[in-house]
Order: sequence, then C-alpha cells, then structure tokens
Amino acid sequence: MIKNGLKLHPLPHHTSTNNDTTTTKLDPIIIHSSIDHCTFVSSLDTISDHPQDFIFLAVKQHQLIPILDSLKPLIHSNSIIIPLQNGVPWWFFQSYTFQKSLQNTPLHSIDPHPHSLFHSFDPSQIVACVVYPAATIIAPGEIEHEDGWRLPVGDIVSRELLDSEIESNAKIVSNVLEDGGFKSFVLDEIRSEIWLKLWGSAVFNPVSALCHASLGTLCGWSGIETWMKLVMEEVQNVGEKVGCKMRVSLEKRLIGAAKVGDHKTSMLMDVEFGRKSELEPILGAVIEIAALTNTPVPRLDTLYNLMKLLEHVTQESSTDQTPFKVVLTKE
Repeated sequence: MIKNGLKLHPLPHHTSTNNDTTTTKLDPIIIHSSIDHCTFVSSLDTISDHPQDFIFLAVKQHQLIPILDSLKPLIHSNSIIIPLQNGVPWWFFQSYTFQKSLQNTPLHSIDPHPHSLFHSFDPSQIVACVVYPAATIIAPGEIEHEDGWRLPVGDIVSRELLDSEIESNAKIVSNVLEDGGFKSFVLDEIRSEIWLKLWGSAVFNPVSALCHASLGTLCGWSGIETWMKLVMEEVQNVGEKVGCKMRVSLEKRLIGAAKVGDHKTSMLMDVEFGRKSELEPILGAVIEIAALTNTPVPRLDTLYNLMKLLEHVTQESSTDQTPFKVVLTKE
C-alpha cells in the first residue's frame, strides 16, 4: 500500500506494566511476508489534529475505548473508518434491519455502559472488514505474515439507505486494499461473513488457548472433533437467529481452518504472553446475543468460563503488550 502512494501513520501505542504505569511509544513498524518486507515509522507531528481519509482500527476491541480521544481529531465528515477486530463488533446492531427489536442495541460485553464505542462513530462512515490473513507479532511493532490475503469488506448501513448515485465507502476501501495487493471484495451481507469467521474462531481460539495447541494440531485431533462440531452448531444457531447465513457447510469450515496449518491462534498467543485476550467479542458477545434471542448455548457457556479462569490465572503476574494502530491517508 505504501508503494502505491499511500502514507501509513502508526499512532503511538500504550504499554502497561504490573505497577499500572503506562508509557507511550512510537516504534518502527516492521512487516515480513513471503512476497515483501517493509519498515516504516511516522512522526506524530504529521498526524496530530490532522483529519485522515482512512482510519484502520488495527487493535483489539478492548483496546479501542482507551484511544477514542486520540482518534477524534483524525475524523472528518468524509473519513472512512475500518475496524479490524475479531469476533462480534460493537456496531453489530447499528443500522441493523433483520430484527427490529434488536436494532441499535449496544452489546454490554464488548462496549460497557456508557457505550462509548457505540456513540463515537457515525455508522455511515464505518466499513466492516473481515480479516482472514494469519500473522504473528514477533515483537512490539514487528509482524510476520504467515498465510492469506483476503480482506472482504462491506458497508454496515444497508445500500438501500445510502445514496445509490455515490460510490460506496466499501467499494472505495476495497479498491485501496486491492491496489495494495490484498484480495478484497464488497459483500452486501457483511454481518454473515463476520459470523462465518466467528463460527470457527469462537471454538478454535479458546480451545487452542486451553490446550496450548496450534490450529493444525487442533483440527487434526479426532478425539474432540465431534464435541467441536456441537459447539459450532451453537454458534451457528445464534447467528441464524440474527439473520446470519453460513455460505459454506460446517465440514468445509473445519477443512478451511485445518489448511492454515500450525498457526497459533490470537487467543493462544495472548495466553502465552499473559495478555488480555479477545474473549468478550469472540465468546462473550455470542453468549449475550444468545440471551437476547433466547438461544441455549450450554457448551459455549462452559468454554467461556474455562477461558475466564485461565485468563485470571495467566494475567496475575504478566505484562500487557498493546499493539499499534494504523491510520492511512492518500497524498
């Protein structure tokens, strides 16, 4: 994307220590992949209080609320905001049309009262993006890309409610990503695509973290395959209650995960580093939506509570390493 004329500005990230002190850092961002390698760093002076065209929120959902104040000066009326979080996003029921009773319902598990995320962004400026590439943080600000280039996108506001004469924000973002070498395309049912990824990650992530197993090992272990399918059926049932349709079979979803190979899930890496994981958007929000739709999820409940216990144990004496966020602007 840099080579195509886009300036990438990494904003400072905050590192918390055990004694609750916080430092603000601006490290070089180093990206390794099989086809390219790049290193870049930006001065804060180039972005402070300067509105940006594209803002990619490449942090975990629980890390968004602390940075809201630093994001506000970067957003103007034509900015496009692209959240890149795993799991159920805070905006899931904003501009939601499938079930009127759930429209504009905030999700407490990922955006607690006063629902700062829900009230901070104009839904018409948000372009959802489902992140399929697998990558590993080698060190703070250093990323190794392992597999995949797909970044499907979609407007969260129905196209019927947008000006049909104007090119959609999703199409603009898709073009930017395609020019940068990613495989990006626009989906009308972006919530279904989010749930398709969640269908696997709500099971693979916590089980891999509990067992300290890579995705390849997990999917190849026949002893828990039947149980994992039962948990995935619970995730599917909740998704269908809110209008999400699975475009592939459960079997194909499992095969797709196995093809990733010996990649460590993000939740496993978080547990290994003693960091707070994405448990709430990946599992907590699914369970919250299950309660809103009167859908029983006993296995998900058990999995969630096992992960809560594991996080309690692993975080007692660990340091949190918060990754960076990136904003993108075109000259």
